[in-house]
Amino acid sequence: MRIVFITNYPFPYGMAQTNRIIAMARGLLYAGADVEVVVSKATEIGKPVNTEVTGAFQGIRFTYAAGKTVRPPGTFKRALLFSRGQVRTLHYLIRENRKGKVNVLFMGVHSNRMTYVIYLLTRILHIKFVQERSEYPFLSCSGSLTGKVKLGIYLKFICGKFDGFIVISRALAAYFKPYLKAGIEPFLLPILVEPERFCMKQQVMKDLVSYCGSMQGNKDGVPILIDAFSRIARAFPAIKLRLIGSTDFPDFKEIQKRIKELNLEGRIEFTGSVGREEMPSLLLESKVLALARPESKQAEGGFPTKLGEYLATGRITVVTSVGEIPRYLTHKRHALLAKPGSVEDFVKKLTEALSDDRVNEIMAKEGKKLADELFNYKVQGKKLYHWLISLVET
Repeated sequence: MRIVFITNYPFPYGMAQTNRIIAMARGLLYAGADVEVVVSKATEIGKPVNTEVTGAFQGIRFTYAAGKTVRPPGTFKRALLFSRGQVRTLHYLIRENRKGKVNVLFMGVHSNRMTYVIYLLTRILHIKFVQERSEYPFLSCSGSLTGKVKLGIYLKFICGKFDGFIVISRALAAYFKPYLKAGIEPFLLPILVEPERFCMKQQVMKDLVSYCGSMQGNKDGVPILIDAFSRIARAFPAIKLRLIGSTDFPDFKEIQKRIKELNLEGRIEFTGSVGREEMPSLLLESKVLALARPESKQAEGGFPTKLGEYLATGRITVVTSVGEIPRYLTHKRHALLAKPGSVEDFVKKLTEALSDDRVNEIMAKEGKKLADELFNYKVQGKKLYHWLISLVET
């Protein structure tokens, strides 16, 4: 079976979305599929991370359809390159289908127009058209009239064009179901983890509580985590809080201001943006991994990829009980689950995590076992592969 992913996310180095594509593609490769990724636009700004226009990453062939990875300066040049990338994406699919039959096309989140054009092409070429969603679509739409119109078109017109639909959570399955083709049941694909990335046996554990991800706003509850840490800092004087992720956003000054108010300037460290290759060692250095995500529509529909990575390290995880998380994780078996939005309860769970190494070691092993056996990209890749075979055969 030949499968093509069309995405506008950077590849092979990027954030959570890129890592999920890699895990899906690797899982399908492991199951026996032929997989390639087409990036429909130049993704790099400034100093590029991805510089190769074509290549292979861990067995996954990829190409930047626009012929460049870096966006040029100037609005006109960028628009021209963007259009060229979209046109060449269509040409690439036609050409590759001639070389060897493409069975399934995974369509990333693009504009309604681009998605519909690709849909028409899949009808001509007799390719199954599939999309995967990991959050509610309205979260990325502006509240303007234009944004609402685009969302309405996507839900009522575009969603019904897909031959198969993949979601990361049960909440998303229920949300999208009314908009899909009659008889189509969304395929549930949970978070995916590549366990071998976290098998660095020589990694030394340090006195660190760590978080990785976005620090903007309150999506992952970073302000809650900082406040909770301030309340345990005196009881655990050797422990530091490490925040892994980009600090290049306007509101970062507010985080710095809060840290200064709490007199934690010497106890909290920032790594800045970290690449895929660096992340495992930073997580493995940590004694506790934390995610204080509050209740929200994003938390309800999503399922944070970082949680799978936390568990795969074999370190104790403290996480809030939101969205899909309590469906898979059992409190005090796989991790410590805190009440969402409660600084007090997160303080309690952090204190537990730092107080009993013997109990936490057992719990951390169970969490790692869950990641290795359930969220493993090879396990889920086989399930996805067989689902796609049944889709192609219909």
